Amino acid sequence: NENAEAKKAQHKLRSLLNRKEIENIKEEANKLLKEKKIDEALEKYDLCLKKIQPTDLVPYLGILLNKCTCFLFLSKFEEIVSISLRGLNLISNHKQKVISFADVSERKGTLFVIEVI
Repeated sequence: NENAEAKKAQHKLRSLLNRKEIENIKEEANKLLKEKKIDEALEKYDLCLKKIQPTDLVPYLGILLNKCTCFLFLSKFEEIVSISLRGLNLISNHKQKVISFADVSERKGTLFVIEVI
């Protein structure tokens, strides 16, 4: 069915555009973080988290980690713990995805270690 194929192509295009937008926002946030503009960086990371699905696990966890870095600069340790627990819950809920990512990383010769208990 041509209509189904067209919808599938539109969905794929929207997904690619969304990923590119998220990557651009994340790059802006990373730049702000390097410039020690922490509050502005946090706003950008929050925007990324609103646009990305938690099931896109590795990029989502990366953004959470960057937020932890921001809060470290602000000495907001309770926020770091809260965000870390959020990330651990995601990992716990997506064990198979984490394990398969670790397997792929190992085959490619990259170092990636997460132990899921």
